[in-house]
Amino acid sequence: MQFTKFSRDNVVLLRLRVVGFFLVFLFMVLKVNSQEVIGKMIAKQRILKHFTQTEFALLLNVDRQYIWRLENGKINLTMKYLDKIIICLDCVHDDFLVMDSV
Repeated sequence: MQFTKFSRDNVVLLRLRVVGFFLVFLFMVLKVNSQEVIGKMIAKQRILKHFTQTEFALLLNVDRQYIWRLENGKINLTMKYLDKIIICLDCVHDDFLVMDSV
């Protein structure tokens, strides 16, 4: 039997995909609201970029408590503000919108 050697980037991408599928599962089966799902995706991307909540808050020009409320689904996020977050995290929209399971 031959094993495939995975690079660190492949392992990170695989983990992200698993987390993404888990978030979709939560949203569909457990009826978690979309604010919470988007908040968890924002937190996941922030952590992957090695930002603390305080550092991320400085980038967005808000306080750390706002980031906490955002990541925990307590903020009604607009699409325009989500675009700002995506730009600050140097991500693409696909990092937030998992469509593979639809």
